[in-house]
Amino acid sequence: MWLGRNLLTGTFRAIKIIWRGAFDNTKPYEREFEGIRRFEPISRQHPGFVHILQTGLLGNGFYYIMELADDLHTGQKIEPGSYEASTLAGLPVAHLQHFSPENAIRIGIDLARSLEVLHGAGLIHRDIKPSNVIFINGQPKLGDIGLITVASDTNSAVGTYGFMAPEGPTNARSDIYSLGKLLYEIATGKDRLEFPNLPPGVSATEGLFAELNQVVTRACEPNPLNRYSSVRALQEELEFLLQGRSVKRIRQLEKALRWTKTSFGATMAVCAIAFVVFQSIQTKRTLAAKERERKIITALARGNERVEKGDFLAALTPFARAALMDSTPSEEDALRLGSTLAYAPKLLRTWKMEAEYSALSDDGTLLAAHAGPTIQVSDPVTGQVLRGIKDVALHSRVLGFNSEGNVLITAASNVLTFHSLRFGSEYQVPLNESARFFSRSRHGDLAITSSAGRVTLFPGKETLSGAGPVLKAFYSPSGHYIALIWGRGDGAIWDNLTKEFLPWAIRHADVIYNVFFTPNEERVLTMSFDRTARAWNMKTGEQAGFVMPHEDGVVFASQSPDDETLATASFDRTVKLWNASTYSPKAQNNILYHSAPLAWARFINSDL
Repeated sequence: MWLGRNLLTGTFRAIKIIWRGAFDNTKPYEREFEGIRRFEPISRQHPGFVHILQTGLLGNGFYYIMELADDLHTGQKIEPGSYEASTLAGLPVAHLQHFSPENAIRIGIDLARSLEVLHGAGLIHRDIKPSNVIFINGQPKLGDIGLITVASDTNSAVGTYGFMAPEGPTNARSDIYSLGKLLYEIATGKDRLEFPNLPPGVSATEGLFAELNQVVTRACEPNPLNRYSSVRALQEELEFLLQGRSVKRIRQLEKALRWTKTSFGATMAVCAIAFVVFQSIQTKRTLAAKERERKIITALARGNERVEKGDFLAALTPFARAALMDSTPSEEDALRLGSTLAYAPKLLRTWKMEAEYSALSDDGTLLAAHAGPTIQVSDPVTGQVLRGIKDVALHSRVLGFNSEGNVLITAASNVLTFHSLRFGSEYQVPLNESARFFSRSRHGDLAITSSAGRVTLFPGKETLSGAGPVLKAFYSPSGHYIALIWGRGDGAIWDNLTKEFLPWAIRHADVIYNVFFTPNEERVLTMSFDRTARAWNMKTGEQAGFVMPHEDGVVFASQSPDDETLATASFDRTVKLWNASTYSPKAQNNILYHSAPLAWARFINSDL
């Protein structure tokens, strides 16, 4: 395992290299190779996974590049000479001994959600323990992904003694056992080999700790058939505890019902047969009713929590699930679903276009994107193709429209092409270097960032330079300012009138992807792969309002025509809406969900 740094962006990453020669035979090597091959596509689908960013083959091995864990002492501020990964096991012992049951439960829920996605893909982790739970931006994630494998290929006894299930890492229930031992350690501060002993002075009969102990005990059953049937069932009972419900009482009821059936079956003869059958049916019905009630309560709690946050769209699913599980749907179910649906946002229309690069006109009436060898200009609301432009270069990059929306600008190698949509003509401007990024002021001034990291301003062809290669340059609406972004998570603002940089710098913990100036140019917003968008006061350089968090890289921001709402788009498949003055979440429906990572989001004026 290596600590790596991207020479272009300055971002720190974790790099693991697996050499074939490090294994005595091909089986373990092939198992890890297949596990990574299967895990890589889903690694970025859930915030509880360490994201695999790149994989590759070597002459006698392979490698993969991952997100880097926070530093145990300095968080996202990485110093290579003293770096120490932040893990659950790395927390001070004294801290673990006072780990509250609530925090242990929350971490258990986070890890269970990750495992549910992993198990759903037919994979298991095989070595869940505190040292393999790392923190990235404070989020607990499952680490040591090299041991992830296909559930059907688990005939090797890998894992850690004490965390590994008695039957070995054979299936999803083996991971449940390991997760139970992890919860035991962080909730008690004791070593997993001391299970099931509890710390002195801690009651096993009352309080939240006693309830958590019920979950841990079931997860760590030696017989896998007596454990939870799935990690989802374990997760739901942990969520059940956070709602103040009692798992212990359910266990007592189950035990009492089992005892009743056994007792009467042993003391009665002929009548016992009929009674046992009756009691068995009643037991199953009672347990099923209790289980259904528990699931309904959990679903309603999830829905109510999202309603309280104003996320009506996300509340619909748990409310609908609760209504379907209710054996006698009531007017209350209909009222709950109807009122939530009335407040939820409505999807007006969707359409698809396969394109790597696309651009929207300033007024939101035109969208340009590739469709094979043609660049199509379409209506973004209806999807109707308005004009097709043959891409002679085949690999032209769509950069954007002019301010009037009647000229489309594309780049191929070191040539800019201006396509007139009104007259069907075009003209070209040669560049010294290949164009990578384009920005425009409302007056038509262009800032072209080259693949070599240089910025050229048009029409004067003035060249800007800074503290290293520039990733992107962004014009403010009036052309007064230009934001230059470097690859180290920092940037600066160039005053195009005084020809000097403003005396403050933009800083993020990871690469800045995009910049947005507010229409009055009093603030500048930056979107970063550190999973946040931030606003900065142009006069002082101080952060304005709240940090706007996402669960993955933030890539775009736009402001509504009335300047009251800001939208941020993210690779976490959401668009979030914020108050444009304070950057606090909108009171209602501040999250819009999508089925794929977002590239951009814009407000458009429409009669729909």
